[in-house]
Amino acid sequence: MKVQFIKSLIKTLVGDSNFLLLKNRGDSRVFSENHNILVKEHLGSSIVVELIDGDQLSAGEITARLQYNRRFLTENKPEQGFFIFEIFIFESSPTQDRLTAINTGQFQLPGKAYLKCLSVNLTANTVERHFKVPITDLSLSKTINRLFAEGFIDLVSDNELEELVSKKEAELITKKDVPSKLPLQSKIPVVTYVLIGINILIGFLLFLFSQKSGVSYDRLLFVFGAKDNLRILSGEYWRFLTPIFLHANILHLFINCYSLFAIGVLVEKIFGSFKFAFVYLVAGITGNILSFIFSSNPGVGASGSIFGLLGALLFFGIINPALFKSHFGNNVILTILINLGYGFTNARIDNFAHIGGLIGGFLTSGVVLTSNKKHWYTNPFLYLALTILLTYSGLSYGFNNTQNKILFKINELEQLERTGNWSQTEAKAQEILRLNPSEQKLRAYTLLVLVNAQALSGNYQEAINNAEILKSIDPQIGHYLLGLLYYNTGQYDLARKELGQAKKTGVNEKVIDELLNEIESLGM
Repeated sequence: MKVQFIKSLIKTLVGDSNFLLLKNRGDSRVFSENHNILVKEHLGSSIVVELIDGDQLSAGEITARLQYNRRFLTENKPEQGFFIFEIFIFESSPTQDRLTAINTGQFQLPGKAYLKCLSVNLTANTVERHFKVPITDLSLSKTINRLFAEGFIDLVSDNELEELVSKKEAELITKKDVPSKLPLQSKIPVVTYVLIGINILIGFLLFLFSQKSGVSYDRLLFVFGAKDNLRILSGEYWRFLTPIFLHANILHLFINCYSLFAIGVLVEKIFGSFKFAFVYLVAGITGNILSFIFSSNPGVGASGSIFGLLGALLFFGIINPALFKSHFGNNVILTILINLGYGFTNARIDNFAHIGGLIGGFLTSGVVLTSNKKHWYTNPFLYLALTILLTYSGLSYGFNNTQNKILFKINELEQLERTGNWSQTEAKAQEILRLNPSEQKLRAYTLLVLVNAQALSGNYQEAINNAEILKSIDPQIGHYLLGLLYYNTGQYDLARKELGQAKKTGVNEKVIDELLNEIESLGM
């Protein structure tokens, strides 16, 4: 049973995981019942798997074997990764002294190399990892458990193993002969240049129109399609797309155009123009959707789409890990982390758009970028389903979450305030406050309107109570309103105190001085 298990394991590791059976001194690969060594190169690292008949070794011999490999790693100190997995195979439970030898014989150099052990109990059909770090064992335990589940009943001959290894060796040599250049689908990145041109043209035209018409540039951004949650809630759904082509100022435009050139040229050449354009636009939309969900601030810029291109490179790395590592190393991941980290420290940067674009670009790349490797994680229908599901879920949540409901009701509150219907204004403001706005500026504005409506309706005590609450959020406005309310209700001492506090916070001193002088003239 043990011999057949070892042969089945070798067959699986060679056939499914691209291992090769190490040659002996006679330059031939011969199966051994007691000791077999399999090797492979993986992402620049050397992987060695030793299959050892543990029943043929004493505890001392196990210790000696592990010490030999330990000396090899220590003395050679490989510059690239060198990882050894020793699998000890037993007919039944190994003796305690053997287990102790296995457990204590493992070794690890910082980051570069390690020696780790597994043991197999054929009677119990179990495999035990004798280490916790690293987390991975290159699916060795998973492969062994699969063999147990299948019963490893396939009879494997020595000739069959030799033929399989020779075939695999020829296959791997053929793969190594393939040039390690990036697969380029487009020679000239036309779409990248067109997008940069569109961004510059729109920015120039808006700036020129602003100068000629006297309309502020910021106002034009809203008119021509900035992401504005309230307008999206009102049915202007095109605002999920148009912010991609708008920029807050010349510096913003320059940075995004430079970033688009630096990243877009490469991504378009790898993906091809049509796929590149699709990823770019969808990533921009998903970025604005996530911003719509979590941020009430207006937004413009192509950065969500640019993060989508970084997400596209990440997906390319999943299906072409060796190419990705050789050409990009950790640069793409570091670029993402640095930019996201900076975004979280700057309140003016819409990091939600960046994250949404990154996710959208990654998922959309899974839809359009095909791979010869047939794994579950390369299935385009999986990424299409995820893209549709997340987009639909995001939009559903965005249109129904509390934050956006509050924005919509704030708009209604502004309209009621303009009509002078103070009872309805008061009711709408209280309705908004019951939703507990998380943004302090929205809460402060609602309280301001509520205090004003209650005072104009003659509900001074309620207005004073709410002004006290407002004071804890916005001391400047809160103290000033309380001073006015106390003045209008004849509570001059309190009015003098609150107006004095308001003056210290920088409220219009002229108005406050006039009120204080009037209080003094009344002899109060």
